[in-house]
Amino acid sequence: MSDAEVTPQADDRRELITRATAPYAATGCRFLQQLQVNGDAAGTIHARASLALTEAVGREGPPLLSPVEFLICYNQMLYGTLATIIADRLHPALASWTLDDFWQRQLPNVVIHHATTSIAEPLDARSLHGSLTIERISDRLIKRRTLLIDTTVGLTDPTGRIATGSIEVALTDSPRADAEAKNIPE
Repeated sequence: MSDAEVTPQADDRRELITRATAPYAATGCRFLQQLQVNGDAAGTIHARASLALTEAVGREGPPLLSPVEFLICYNQMLYGTLATIIADRLHPALASWTLDDFWQRQLPNVVIHHATTSIAEPLDARSLHGSLTIERISDRLIKRRTLLIDTTVGLTDPTGRIATGSIEVALTDSPRADAEAKNIPE
């Protein structure tokens, strides 16, 4: 994302990005630098991000994108995107959520349910452009009310090498489920 593409909304979201990536601060794994999120009339959410790794995670060597770094980048883009959706009320499936609800549930209740990824060749992770699309959010009753989120993700380095993924995320213990549980007779 170039400086020309960064909108004032993206600049105003630095605090949101900092909070969304807070779980990674202690380990020095805050990769998400900028994030821009938009929704369309069909309910699809599109996010574009700039990410940067200064060193490899858990190993020596240059910061090349491994599956570990790929999923950390994905998680940070997802957390920032979900926080923005909630803050800006971009999707009806998350309309009952507040940012406080999300911060409380961010780690224990945002779970990668299924993931397929492809990294054909090493990416230079010192400068990455990311895209994340939330294609569908569906409300399901599994053991308790769960939102299933279908996403696609792509990361590109300056040389044009690409890593992609199709990831389904489960949001468990939604605030709506809490409210419904209070109305259920024992």
